[in-house]
Amino acid sequence: MRSFLTIISVSIVLLITFAAEAGTGATRMARTGVDTLMRLEFDEATRVFKRLGSRYPDYPLLGFLHASVYWVKAEASQGGERKPAWKEASAQLAKAIKIATQGIEKNPDNYLWKLNLGMTSFFAGRAELERKHTFKAIRHAKKGRDILRDLIKERPRTEDAYFVLGMYEYLAGSVPKGLRWLAYILGVSGNRDLGIQYLERATARAEVMAPEAARMLLAAAAVQPEYNNPCHYLPLARDVRTKYPQNPHYSAALQLILAHCGYPKESLAENKRAFRVYPERFPDITGVLDLVRLQVYPAMGALDEIEKLAPVFKNKDYYHWYLAKAQAYDVIGNRKKAVTMYRKIEAAGDDPDNSIFQDPPPDLVYEKALIYLKQPYGRLEPVEVDNNSTLSLNEPGKTQDKRLTSDAIGW
Repeated sequence: MRSFLTIISVSIVLLITFAAEAGTGATRMARTGVDTLMRLEFDEATRVFKRLGSRYPDYPLLGFLHASVYWVKAEASQGGERKPAWKEASAQLAKAIKIATQGIEKNPDNYLWKLNLGMTSFFAGRAELERKHTFKAIRHAKKGRDILRDLIKERPRTEDAYFVLGMYEYLAGSVPKGLRWLAYILGVSGNRDLGIQYLERATARAEVMAPEAARMLLAAAAVQPEYNNPCHYLPLARDVRTKYPQNPHYSAALQLILAHCGYPKESLAENKRAFRVYPERFPDITGVLDLVRLQVYPAMGALDEIEKLAPVFKNKDYYHWYLAKAQAYDVIGNRKKAVTMYRKIEAAGDDPDNSIFQDPPPDLVYEKALIYLKQPYGRLEPVEVDNNSTLSLNEPGKTQDKRLTSDAIGW
C-alpha cells in the first residue's frame, strides 16, 4: 500500500513538473515570436507561432499571437495597403475572439484564456477604430478592459494584462479636453498616470508582451515629455532600439528622448541613420522623421534649420513648425518674439474663428504654448542617467526588475 501511494505521489509531482516546464517553454517560445515580430520579420514570426502551436497545441495565447502578426502588419502598412491590411487584421482578431470565448467555456478557471480574450478584444477595438467603426471599436475596447480589470483583481500578477490596461488608461486619459465629456458618457475615460504605471510594470515584468509595452511607454514619454519623465527611460530607449533596429517606432522614440534629455547631436545622428534605413520599406516614415527633427532643432536654437523645413510643413502639421520656431526664439534669447508666437497659438485655441490660422491647433501644441508662456523654453542640458536605477526590459528567464516609480499597483 505504501509503495502504491509513493508511486501515486511521484506521478503527481512529475505531472506538475511537466506542466510547469511546458508552460515555461510555451511562454519563452511565445516571447521569441513577439521579439521577432517587433523586428518586423512577419514571415519568421508566423513560423515561430506555428511551431509553438505544433509543440503546445493547447497553449491559450495561440489565437492572440497568430492574430498579432496581422495587426502589427497593419500598423506597418503604407499608403493604399492600410485599408485592406486593417480589414484582414479585424477578421483575424474576430477569429481569435471566437477561439478564446470557446476556450473560456471549456476551461473557465484558466486565467490565460481570459488574458487572451481581453487582449484580443482590445486590439479588435484598435482595428475597428482604424476602419472608422467607432462604436464597434468602443464596444470591443470596453469588453477587453473589463475582462482584464476583473482578471487582475482575481490574479494581480498576470503581468501581461497590464500592457493592455496601460494602453487603455493612457490613451483614454489623453483624450482632448473638448471630448472628455463624451468619453465619460461613453464609459471610456481613463487615467493617464495610471496608464504609465501599468506600462512600466508590463515593460519590467510581462512575460510575453514586454517589448510592445516598452514601445507604448517610450512613445508616451517621447511625445508628451511635459507630463512624463523621458530621461528616466533613456537607457531603455537605447536598449530596445539596439534589440529591434528594424523597427522605426523604437528609433523615433529614442530620437525624441535624446533631444529632450539634452543630447541633440546624438538624436540627429540617429535621425540620419533612420532616414538612410527606413524609407525604402516604409515611405510614410519620412513625415514622422521630419517631425522628430523639428523637435530637436529648437533646443539647439537652430532657427535656420527650422526655416529650411518650412516647405515640408506648409500644408500639414504647420502648428508644430510654428511652435518649434517660437521655442527656438526662446533659446536664442528673443523672449518677446517667442511670447508673441505662443499667444497666437493660445488665441487660435481659444477662438479659432478669429485667429490668423485656418484651423485650431492640436491639443498638444496648444498645451505646450501655455506651458512656455509661463516658463520660457530653454536650451536643454545633458541629463546624467544612472543605468542601475532605471527601468529595464524584462527578458525571459532573468530576474524581473521591481524598481518602478509607484507602489500603488500592488507589487
